[in-house]
Amino acid sequence: MAEPSKVIHIRNVGHEITEADLLQLLQPFGSVSKLVMLRGKNQALLQMQDIHSSVSALQYYSAVQPSVRGRHVYMQFSSHQELTTDQSSHSRNSDQESEPNRILLATVHHVLYPITVEILHQVFKAYGYVEKIVKFQKSAGFQALIQYQSRHEAVEALAALHTGRAATIAAAFGGTLPPGVTGTNERCTLIVSNLNTDKTNEDKLFNLFSLYGNIVRIKVLHNKPDLALVEMADGLQAELAVNYLKMIHVSALAQDVSEEALLAHLSEHGSIVGTKLFEVNGKRQALVLFESEEEATEALVSKHATPLEGSTIRISFSQMQSL
Repeated sequence: MAEPSKVIHIRNVGHEITEADLLQLLQPFGSVSKLVMLRGKNQALLQMQDIHSSVSALQYYSAVQPSVRGRHVYMQFSSHQELTTDQSSHSRNSDQESEPNRILLATVHHVLYPITVEILHQVFKAYGYVEKIVKFQKSAGFQALIQYQSRHEAVEALAALHTGRAATIAAAFGGTLPPGVTGTNERCTLIVSNLNTDKTNEDKLFNLFSLYGNIVRIKVLHNKPDLALVEMADGLQAELAVNYLKMIHVSALAQDVSEEALLAHLSEHGSIVGTKLFEVNGKRQALVLFESEEEATEALVSKHATPLEGSTIRISFSQMQSL
């Protein structure tokens, strides 16, 4: 990985994405002093005012998938510390701007269930002959390298999977969509009602719904503060969110965490009727069943990404309804 730099390299910048769109992504973290669009390679280089701003931006987007006009974009530090005005110099740099090859890097944020090599093969084999799969865990989330027999197959897979259609989700679940999910919903906006205004805000709603996709915007209605609108990037993500508000799944636990410590951390949000601690691929995880969905939701939005015995825990809703 490149050393921290004021310059951020952005990939998968489609022709529909404008300079203003990219500025909107990064200006919340600081001033952008220079921007170079590399249209021929679907890439861009942006120079922040200082390294602190660029580090803050990449730390945020390592946990939240940035999306512009419905397209995922990918960020990393550039190998350049400064940008010049000569665009031709950037087209020869080493920021992975070479021609496509036959190896894809797949990143999965907010993993709900263990992802095996078999599941990955099921997803990617539809686009060509998969020679090799290597999976690993990074700070950005679960990642895997998928090697195809030819560059053409890799390019086809990349183009198809970037659309995020229901067939891809179905493949990840073993060939069928999860119960209750049709994959045909086109409505992207969810109405969230009966909010506890003392305990819920836009940040906590983001914690809740970002588990199921990219959030375009969240609006709490001023005249009815117990009501909010949450717009997801597409209808499938909205449908997944609606169908998974059940028992919570806690991951990224410390290996020696006790059931008592976990209960103490979560029980302030409601009555817990059952817990189950287990390991998947050497990672400590837990299922926690609350008495009501309201209590489980409050626990998720309040305790997702909070520290517990030296680890920052991650919480999502489980597909299971009983232990």
